[in-house]
Amino acid sequence: MKQLAIKGHKTRGNEVIEILKMLGGENRQRWDGKANSYFYIINSPYNNEIECLYDILTSEYEIFTIEEFLEKFPFKIGDRVQHRYATSLGSVYEIIKMEWEDDNVQYTISAVGSIHTSRCSAEYLKLWEIQEPKEEKRVYNKLNFNYEPAADTVELILGDYEIKIEGEKTYLVKKKPTYPKTYVECAHLLNCFSAAHIDGYKNELLEKFQELIICRDAYWKIVGEQMGLGKPWAPDWLNVEQDKYVLYTHNDSICSNVYVLGNNILAFPTAEMRDAFYENFKDLIEQCKELL
Repeated sequence: MKQLAIKGHKTRGNEVIEILKMLGGENRQRWDGKANSYFYIINSPYNNEIECLYDILTSEYEIFTIEEFLEKFPFKIGDRVQHRYATSLGSVYEIIKMEWEDDNVQYTISAVGSIHTSRCSAEYLKLWEIQEPKEEKRVYNKLNFNYEPAADTVELILGDYEIKIEGEKTYLVKKKPTYPKTYVECAHLLNCFSAAHIDGYKNELLEKFQELIICRDAYWKIVGEQMGLGKPWAPDWLNVEQDKYVLYTHNDSICSNVYVLGNNILAFPTAEMRDAFYENFKDLIEQCKELL
């Protein structure tokens, strides 16, 4: 088996180093990857240190430019992928590891929300394309008042719409939904409160977590009413056609994304609702992030 060597690049050297780090290399010498007359390798299997060499033997190394490598192995750790030959509703996986093996990159993938893993090469993978819902644009005919009103003022019943003026043009735009911004508002909406002063192990954390779930369930109740479900909305993790806009933890940070499979405690039917929930309760989320 040949070792991997990637040629340096004046402007994309950081990508060269990042790829080698994803493949297990350690950049102890702080190479920047910009020496375009040199080759960067992983000194394997000794100490996995990234090294910079001027002369290498083609019989011992598989040599790539950064462009050639990314064309053949376009995926990186953290990418969401599907099996290339699966249907459009196939399972979604996350790349969690990359290894250079038998002159090829082997990707370790894990189904989102699962602890089980498998390995495959780039030829069997394709990037998962997030299907964001398209904004529906509606065009309404202009309102022409070709009559003399009986009074000097006429009341307009706008319902879910409001008037927006831009320059000399006037529009009817749908009102943005409003959501409760405090735990107390959410608790009143559900007519329930958390158990104050929970006793036992990590009682303060569990009390805050209970408050967070009450806030989430209040939002689910609101959207269920908006959608006319007759009950609170809830994510269906077995339905791959239902997008779930989620908040989750990664590397001790709160992140947002859209999933179709898996299982997330903080999942919402729209990105707007998810983002509003985060803005209103980010302090509470931060206090409970070890449970998310």
